[in-house]
Amino acid sequence: MEMIMFAIAFVAIIGISELIKKWINKDKF
Repeated sequence: MEMIMFAIAFVAIIGISELIKKWINKDKF
């Protein structure tokens, strides 16, 4: 059960970081 929670959190962090990168690129251009 803990491994599932860890995997979900890991994927969520990667997804959020990718969204932030897209927002930064959008603001630059």
